[in-house]
Amino acid sequence: MKSFGMRRKYLFRKHQEKERFPMADRELLSQREFLSIGDVLREMDIDFIVAGEYGITVDEAARFIHHPHFIFLDVRTQEERDHLTFPFSLHIPLNALPDRVDEVPRDKFIITFCLSGFRAAMGYAFLRTQGFDEVKALKGRLDELAGAMKPERFYRLLP
Repeated sequence: MKSFGMRRKYLFRKHQEKERFPMADRELLSQREFLSIGDVLREMDIDFIVAGEYGITVDEAARFIHHPHFIFLDVRTQEERDHLTFPFSLHIPLNALPDRVDEVPRDKFIITFCLSGFRAAMGYAFLRTQGFDEVKALKGRLDELAGAMKPERFYRLLP
């Protein structure tokens, strides 16, 4: 279920589409129900970036590691994953994501991550073009995520 803020943002985007696209283009857009990369980039104005709309911090994300509604999508290469594995994540390398996007559950909140955040942001943008509304990129380094997995951290997260 979408939160009120997510729903409001969705309705605002729909309103913006009416402003940006003539009627014929709007009908085509609603038929495919996907955003173009241009649409995703248009969302990324200064307010979007300053508010951090595209991302989630490691501290925020750590609370959702074992939450059933959240999927951590590891977009690193297989070689990188062989060196450090996150057992709670779904691994699909960024270069394979276009061919394997159907493996990503559409009814979950997706958090993309990689070594530095660059590929996570690209994964975020790609998933947005594929109709995923609940998606964020991890803002932070991989060593911070590994640090979030320490046993005492999980102990503090328990209810």
